[in-house]
Amino acid sequence: GLVDFRIDSEYYQVKLLEALRKARARFSVSVPRNQAMWRIAAGISEDAWSDATDMPAAQITETTYKPDGWKHEPLRLIVRRVPFSAERVASGSVRARRRNTIPPEQLQLAIDGKVQTVYGYSFILSDHPAERDTAWVEHHHRHRAQIEERLKDAKLGQALRHLPCRNIAANRTWMLACLCALNITAMTCEICPAAAISS
Repeated sequence: GLVDFRIDSEYYQVKLLEALRKARARFSVSVPRNQAMWRIAAGISEDAWSDATDMPAAQITETTYKPDGWKHEPLRLIVRRVPFSAERVASGSVRARRRNTIPPEQLQLAIDGKVQTVYGYSFILSDHPAERDTAWVEHHHRHRAQIEERLKDAKLGQALRHLPCRNIAANRTWMLACLCALNITAMTCEICPAAAISS
């Protein structure tokens, strides 16, 4: 079937997107926040926003963007914004991740106490077809972060901490068994009614 990649901003490269297109794989990728993205966000009208799925207070909208070096059609650019109180932003750590999501001029206004609310923005570039609406693509891409939980569970809960063994074949076998157990556990939680009720 169709292969679908969900990619973090650290791996945002046109060469990678070109390779995925050549391989006929779909993708969504987080775009680093830069001046081009801030200009796009600033140009979005207030009536263009709609609610995101399963993320209270978050709003999304869509436009198009063609990265430098991309040889194909303009891609879907999905923009998400999340409101933060200026007080929360100003009183938080200067290294807080949320500060990086706020346009620099808005961040300064919040720090100076000149506004009550600012927005943190995220940008997602995707080649999913139009049948997949904006909310679906954003929600689908956001859930890429589940892999980080899977990695933590693999290291702490499914015994990867027992690696390495002296024999490379034993390492491979142990890794396969561990990841199978991890995925079966995750799938069981997804389909079990009792797990849904307890969460």
